[in-house]
Amino acid sequence: MLDEIKEQPHILERLLRRFFRDDFSINCDIPLSDEEIRKISDITVVASGSSKNVGDVAASYFRRLLNIPVRVEFSSEFCVENSFISKDSFVIAISQSGETTDTYEALEAASGKTKYTLALTNNSESRLHHASAYQIMIEADKEKSIAATKTVTAQLLCLMAFGLFFASKLGVDKLSIKKTISELKKFPEGIETILENCGDIQKIAENINNSSGILFVSKGSCVNALREGALKLKETSYIMTEVLPSGEALHGHFALLDNTRTLVSAILDGVFYDTEVENTLYMKEKSGANLVVIKNAQNKDIENKFEKDRTYFINIPSSEEYVGVFYIIVVCQLLAYYISLSLGFDTNHPRYLSKVVK
Repeated sequence: MLDEIKEQPHILERLLRRFFRDDFSINCDIPLSDEEIRKISDITVVASGSSKNVGDVAASYFRRLLNIPVRVEFSSEFCVENSFISKDSFVIAISQSGETTDTYEALEAASGKTKYTLALTNNSESRLHHASAYQIMIEADKEKSIAATKTVTAQLLCLMAFGLFFASKLGVDKLSIKKTISELKKFPEGIETILENCGDIQKIAENINNSSGILFVSKGSCVNALREGALKLKETSYIMTEVLPSGEALHGHFALLDNTRTLVSAILDGVFYDTEVENTLYMKEKSGANLVVIKNAQNKDIENKFEKDRTYFINIPSSEEYVGVFYIIVVCQLLAYYISLSLGFDTNHPRYLSKVVK
């Protein structure tokens, strides 16, 4: 698992070269005309597990970028209810293996209603790849650990490229697209910075590994990035976790916290910074829980806002939110790995789980 976490900068650098040319044009290799793209009324992502978390992160970005309705559905539930799909809907099915049964069945259901279906997989021989009208390969190389890591960030980058490709056809400001691509090109180096400091994350993991439960909170798309971190902890360390927007956590949910549990709060610089600090302070002071704050590295002031007892800080590079989510995911992967390792569990082969759910 750790080796695959450390492969991510190389894989993402390779994908960036594949999708984004030096002139900032986008090579997404989806044979749709500009007219067809303009007719797309909505986008639905169907997926399960880590792939569903990736879809949730990407969807929040798509909504702002494309200004069209975007929804994310559990594959198994989409098979039960998909009345919202029309002939002008675009359906993206995500599966690392391309063999996940409920995602394949969801794609089949969608194909009966729209011709616009896309498979995002790491397996060009898979049935999902062959059943869709369009395909994007994530090219993350074979992933051996059952807990997905490198395929998660590769999927997310592929979806970002897809969204920017659509945006370029829908008349979104070219300077805005160019800025986004420029920011994305920086983040493999940012992940390298996090990996260089993984010893600090290991120490934090060893301090909170006896937590009876962990509550993750943040704002916006960062909440969805934390969902992936929570899943990694469930898979590898068997710790009960919950993920909520910090404002919603105050509505009853944080009563679950006490001094045997941990609060993980991603507080990035931005318009909601003060609110996130205030909400996190309140939950920490009321509950006495361990606190882990994921923050921008250059922000030193935040460390003076919290009492030092059982409070830990993890730095990530400063960035736009759509890049920050990658950093949060990698931090959570490392946190889950080191907690599992410190508890003596098999990080590569968690109990009950298999790589492909059929």
